[in-house]
Amino acid sequence: MNSLLHKILLIVFLSIPLFLKSENPISFLNNSQKYLENAKSEQDFSEGKFYPGSLYLALNYNSTKLLSYEIQTFENNEWITTGTMNVSYENNRISLILYELELADVNRSTMIQRYEIQWTDDYISQIDVSYTMNENDIYFFREFYTFEEGFLQSYYTETTADLVESERGEYIVQEGKITNALIEVFSDGSWQNSIHYYAEYSNGRLSAFNSDNWISGNWEHSYREEYTFTDDIISEILTQQWSSSVWNNYSLSLTEIESGLSVLNTVYLWNEDEWEENIRQILTYDDNQTLSEVITQRWDQNNTDWYTSERILFNFDVSATNELTYTEQNTIKAYPNPFNPNLSLEIACEKNSELSVDLFNIKGEKIISLFNGISDHNTIIINWNSEYSLDHPLASGVYFVRAKQKNSVSYKKVLLLK
Repeated sequence: MNSLLHKILLIVFLSIPLFLKSENPISFLNNSQKYLENAKSEQDFSEGKFYPGSLYLALNYNSTKLLSYEIQTFENNEWITTGTMNVSYENNRISLILYELELADVNRSTMIQRYEIQWTDDYISQIDVSYTMNENDIYFFREFYTFEEGFLQSYYTETTADLVESERGEYIVQEGKITNALIEVFSDGSWQNSIHYYAEYSNGRLSAFNSDNWISGNWEHSYREEYTFTDDIISEILTQQWSSSVWNNYSLSLTEIESGLSVLNTVYLWNEDEWEENIRQILTYDDNQTLSEVITQRWDQNNTDWYTSERILFNFDVSATNELTYTEQNTIKAYPNPFNPNLSLEIACEKNSELSVDLFNIKGEKIISLFNGISDHNTIIINWNSEYSLDHPLASGVYFVRAKQKNSVSYKKVLLLK
């Protein structure tokens, strides 16, 4: 890609929140902020945190039923709309993502970014991506994906109008987690190494994410992220860059849940020998715990204070959430509720059909699989002990049980009180 395209893509992805990869459509508390900062959690990584960008966006929006959002900048003491995003669905599957952005250049150029999405069975198989600047086509590429047992196994990209293969990736899955990914680019008539991603785990949780670049015939470190958890939440992300044969601090992201309906994420940058404030985002949720607004503030070093620069207003398909809430009350019974530590579930299901039952936290992250197989009866009983089935203690709080069959998905809210 040329330098102009790199700049355009950088502007776009700084403007688009990479968020809400949640299999729980009822509650997204704290989950979205990680995507705004491009952070990773165990579930994010195992289900494809480093998928190609277009597939990642499509999977996020499809799982959350986001309809649209509006990007606004704060200028002359008022909010000015500088971008919009709209999502279309066919047969309850995402089919189109359309962005229209006003770029911050002299001419106030308008760029339209379009994602057309195709499905094969239950998985996205192809995405066509095009960029248009002031009604002139400037870039086009097409990505193809191969899935196996729910995980992305490989992809390849065709670029420009003649659709020449330009990039491909292969993923390695071990014990239900993506552990490595090798990205190659097509150059000088052959495939060349480009990027190697790999993860480190501790006590079943992601502890570090690494990226190496292929330079002059050798792999060289590029950057590394280390994660600190507080209960089930990623509270700290330390990013380091490789330079002069050592790891050097680059950024520090801290997350705080200020209340049940507000999350604060602050990013600091390393300056010689200390951390300096850089940017922070305040995420606000409505009474249904659905993300409604993200406000971005930047640090003014001259006035040593935060100033508001942008905000994003969200619009979700509320009817989809209400439908799932209604389904939950008729399909899944949980007792006792609240529970500690034993929980019994009675789930109505189709006989002789595939059934998966999973537990999610309030961020939409999968905690544990409770059942995955063929249901022998119209009702199954699951008895679960929260203390002895996990590598780490489960914190008190709200969780969601999801029962998924071929033609239906049901949820039940449960509360763990210690």
